[in-house]
Amino acid sequence: MRSLLRRLVAGRRLGRCRGVLGQATVEFALVSLTFIPLVLGAIEVGRGVWYYNQLSQLSREGARWLIVTTADDHFTASEFNQTGNTPGTYTLGACGCGANTAVGWMAQKNVGLPADRVTVTIQRDAIGTYTWGMPVTITVQYPYQPIIPGFLNIPATINLRAATTMHMQ
Repeated sequence: MRSLLRRLVAGRRLGRCRGVLGQATVEFALVSLTFIPLVLGAIEVGRGVWYYNQLSQLSREGARWLIVTTADDHFTASEFNQTGNTPGTYTLGACGCGANTAVGWMAQKNVGLPADRVTVTIQRDAIGTYTWGMPVTITVQYPYQPIIPGFLNIPATINLRAATTMHMQ
C-alpha cells in the first residue's frame, strides 16, 4: 500500500513540475524576444563608440605630431616634404610612410583598427611656412561594419569620421 501511495504522490509532483517547466519555457521565449535584440544592439553601439574613440585619438596624435615637429629645428624642409607629412589623403596601412611622418606616427599608435581601411587626410599650409596660429587639420575616416548588418535597421556600413584642428604655437 505504501508503495502505491508513493507512486501516486510522485506522479502528482512530476505533473506539477511539467507544468512549471512549460510555463518557464514560454516566459523565457517571450522575454528573450525583447532581451536578445537589446543585448546585441548594446554590443554594436559599444563597438561603434570604441572605434570612434580610436579614430579621434589617432586624429589628435597626428595633429599634435605635426604642430610639435614643425617647430623643431632638427627637421629639414625635405623631411617635411616627404609622403605622410604633405597635405593630401593617405591610407594608413598602404602609405609606407616612415616613423618620422605624421601618418607613420599614427600607424604606430593605431590599436585595433584595420589599417588598410583607415584613411587620413592632412590639411595645412605649404611645408616650410611656419606661422604662429596656422591651423593643421587631420581627418581620419573608417567604414565601420557591424557584426549583424540589417539587424534592427542597422546599416551595413557606417562611415565614422573624426577630425582634429590644432594651431601652431
